[in-house]
Amino acid sequence: MEHTFWIAFFWSSIAAAVTSTGIYSIRHFAEWGKKNTTYFICFAVGVLISATFLHIIPKSFSMNIQAPRYLLGGFLDCIFSIVS
Repeated sequence: MEHTFWIAFFWSSIAAAVTSTGIYSIRHFAEWGKKNTTYFICFAVGVLISATFLHIIPKSFSMNIQAPRYLLGGFLDCIFSIVS
């Protein structure tokens, strides 16, 4: 149990350091950040989509036999709400 805490603490600290560095960089180089905002957004969207398709969807399919139906229903609901 204690070992798990330190692993989580270590990776959380790494994430906090990377986030803090990013915030500092954007504040310090504001003009550069504004010029490249589109690229940052595209990167974030790519990471979220990749995480979904590589980890979350396969795990949900293995956990519930109805998961593909729910996934399709959520996708169609999203599409129809954008169209209307």
